[in-house]
Amino acid sequence: MEGPGASAAAVLGVLRALVEQCGASLGDVLGQILFRHRRAEPLQGSMHRATTEDASWIDGHDDLREVYRACTRKDHGRMRRSQWLKIVQLIQRNPVLRTKVRHADADRLFYSITTRNKDPNRTISINEFMQLLLMLIETSGLHPWMIFFSVGAHAKQLAAEAQAGGWD
Repeated sequence: MEGPGASAAAVLGVLRALVEQCGASLGDVLGQILFRHRRAEPLQGSMHRATTEDASWIDGHDDLREVYRACTRKDHGRMRRSQWLKIVQLIQRNPVLRTKVRHADADRLFYSITTRNKDPNRTISINEFMQLLLMLIETSGLHPWMIFFSVGAHAKQLAAEAQAGGWD
């Protein structure tokens, strides 16, 4: 039987292979693993919760931020429910995602976040938007990349619409 050092080396070997195969950084891969298991008992302590809920590992983070900024320009950087549901409709334009991403789930998730943040206007911040996307991914059973790519692909279009006053 191999010792603990050999097991750790084997795990690192698997992680290295995964990073090479998918073309992601080690931080991206570990972030996805931590997010997937964020409800595990050892990760529930306050010291670890912030790390497991951190969405900075998301590839295409800048495009998602651009989408958020475009949608919330008139609302001082806070996203309303109607804006969130427009984002969900953009995701649902993809026929593959349409059957997996349900409007009712997206609405329920938005309500759960705004109830938790106690904002009287029922709006969300950029960090809550990222968490909401991750929760939508978890609910729909899709790979994170599919949702992030779908939302990020609309960044330039949304910025132009927001500039023209198309996002109320």
